[in-house]
Amino acid sequence: MLGAAAHAFSPPGNDLTAQYSTLKAKKSGLTPEEQLIVVTYKKATPGPGAGGVYNTKVFKLSKPLTVYRVYSKQDAATARMGTWWSHTNPAGSSLAAYRKNYAICHAWNTQMDTMVTCTLDAGTILAIGPGEAVDKGKCQDPNEHYLKDTAQKWYQIALFESYKGQGGKIHCGDASKDKANPLKKP
Repeated sequence: MLGAAAHAFSPPGNDLTAQYSTLKAKKSGLTPEEQLIVVTYKKATPGPGAGGVYNTKVFKLSKPLTVYRVYSKQDAATARMGTWWSHTNPAGSSLAAYRKNYAICHAWNTQMDTMVTCTLDAGTILAIGPGEAVDKGKCQDPNEHYLKDTAQKWYQIALFESYKGQGGKIHCGDASKDKANPLKKP
């Protein structure tokens, strides 16, 4: 389940967050890895009310890490691989609670009916943090919104280039082995 396992998660590896503070001030001369650190942090942290994460940390994994992504099978061609992942297996959680805890607008992931389990290689660069709020007007439904995870219980993993094979590799296996209906529906 998601509860305690998700709280205060720190992935195995080197915390590069302090490096980000130095790197963001540089205008040029960044190595590809340094560029990835900056891009990963910035894209994971769009700001208050815009989703993403806050209290963001950037890590370079020192050993493999298993991650999970719930997606809509009807959109598998574009949704199976993507930015946002969890380090805890969501199978058995309720759909409504998962959507609320991870601040996932309905329009961003309509069905949430399939789960892929993948392994990130050592060397993968990722951002992690608790979920930021999603304000009204950010989702397609003007009344849909989600609160900031102030309890810092639902850590999210952001992969911006790694799932494309840059900054580390991700191994997911064949889509036919993805788990159908991992979340409980009301």
